[in-house]
Amino acid sequence: MVSMGMGSIRVEISELSVEKSGWTTLFVDAAYAAASDHNDGYSWSRPKKTIGGALTIAEPWTKIYVRTGTYNETLLVDQEHVQLIGVIEDGPNVAKVVATGGAALEVTAGFCEVSGLAIDADGQHGIKATMPGQKFRNLALDIKNTTGSNINGIWLHDADKAIVENCYLNGNSSAEVIGILVGDDTVDADIKNNYITGCGDGMGAGCGAGGVCGNNGYAIGIDDNAQRVRIHENILINNCVGVYFYKTGAEGYKGHSVIHNSMYENCNYDVYDQYDPDHATTPSGISIRENFYGYLNWYSDDNRDGRANYIVDCGTNYDHAPLANPRSWETAPVPRSNIQ
Repeated sequence: MVSMGMGSIRVEISELSVEKSGWTTLFVDAAYAAASDHNDGYSWSRPKKTIGGALTIAEPWTKIYVRTGTYNETLLVDQEHVQLIGVIEDGPNVAKVVATGGAALEVTAGFCEVSGLAIDADGQHGIKATMPGQKFRNLALDIKNTTGSNINGIWLHDADKAIVENCYLNGNSSAEVIGILVGDDTVDADIKNNYITGCGDGMGAGCGAGGVCGNNGYAIGIDDNAQRVRIHENILINNCVGVYFYKTGAEGYKGHSVIHNSMYENCNYDVYDQYDPDHATTPSGISIRENFYGYLNWYSDDNRDGRANYIVDCGTNYDHAPLANPRSWETAPVPRSNIQ
């Protein structure tokens, strides 16, 4: 039962930026008439004008809410336990960060979370993150490579236990674009439920079955030094390569898994893995199972060596149980009975 005065108490709590969890809350709204980085940012009536203005005063355990608008900034999150949250509104209105140099967003402190933002990176990396426990959710990244050098949408740089989920990444068919790069000794990253397209050329004239793309690029790239990366429930469509495992050194345990992904119209390979799971002394330990490949006669195996001849090249580590239909692993639950 609501008691007299409860509404006003909640207003005061909001104005004072007090939360049950103890987080500090800051607000950013570039479109608000009185917005200024000289404001304290503690309410929507006194918002910061820029995201960077909020980040400069953010301390550990700070949430920063960002309202609809275009923010021409290069952002640095350098405090632990900071959440950067784009306010989701109806229609096409989003909080969009447009890179002005370097990476659009760099996270150099652990256990941070970024969600609900759109990021445009023209000739720059979209997000570069280091340190453990990073979370990137519900983001839309638009990446264009205008420089010729490698560009990454989300780059996990020694970011153990990172999570990237429910993100949309578009490489705009640019050359040398990697949607998500898991590298530099990153361990136990979880890449799930993302839609990645346009990293290099997709299916086109002269492409297919190990052909040469006009523009090289990977939806997901896994560095030789990364360990135990889980890649699951993603849609990888119209890229040069879907998942690319770098092999720059000797065989060794990796522990990666590529499971329950759907792949369509990737020009060169859906999964490119030249590691050997049966290596005598140092097996790779990469599990490739139950993925769906949306191609006509995609699983031809004329010489019966257990490897798909078309679109999949996994060395001796082929997909052990490819799916006939996308998401067919989602079976109905079986109710328990006679539980005592």
